[in-house]
Amino acid sequence: MAPRARAEIVPNGVDTSQFYPPTDAKARGIEKRFKIVTTSTLIPRNGIDILIRAFGLLMREHPHAHLTIAGEGPLEKELRALVKQLRIDQHVDFIGTLRHDQVPDLLRQSDLFVRPSRAEGFGVSFIEAMACGLPVVTCPSGGILDFVKEGETGRLVPPNDPEALAKAVTELMKNTTSYDHISKQALILVKERYSWESIVDRVEEIYQDIVE
Repeated sequence: MAPRARAEIVPNGVDTSQFYPPTDAKARGIEKRFKIVTTSTLIPRNGIDILIRAFGLLMREHPHAHLTIAGEGPLEKELRALVKQLRIDQHVDFIGTLRHDQVPDLLRQSDLFVRPSRAEGFGVSFIEAMACGLPVVTCPSGGILDFVKEGETGRLVPPNDPEALAKAVTELMKNTTSYDHISKQALILVKERYSWESIVDRVEEIYQDIVE
């Protein structure tokens, strides 16, 4: 019988020379204009409708918050209509698709990355946000569970649940200790497992094992 083949999975990575936390300390908290961001194609599986509904709930208690949606897609008209329906259009910006080299600055100017995905593959956008020091709030779908551990490297909420999403975001807005802990642990994880340097090292190890 032939020996069973061993599979090795090497994840996608992020360029930490471009995606890194801001070098200056930012004023942050519920008394400030807390900035939420998502970089997402506007399609059903990314759950941007749930994000908008959750943001509408959030605004009732925290009218200082702001949501930036970077991306385009077939749901844009519907999502813009939802924003108007909820009367939060003064606090939500649709900025379209950015060049990849523009994304790091957008992330560094924000406080939290949120995408309540109904389904997800690897999710490199989450890794990019984590590399910039942003805690992420998302759902336990697909490859997300490889790098988001509840309360450690991010927050996980059930899909299609605006109330749970709004609650998780509010908790991070209020709890500086939890926010800082998640930001720190996520950044450590990215550097250890998802930076291109660490991925190159892992590929070299695999090739060496094959040769031997």
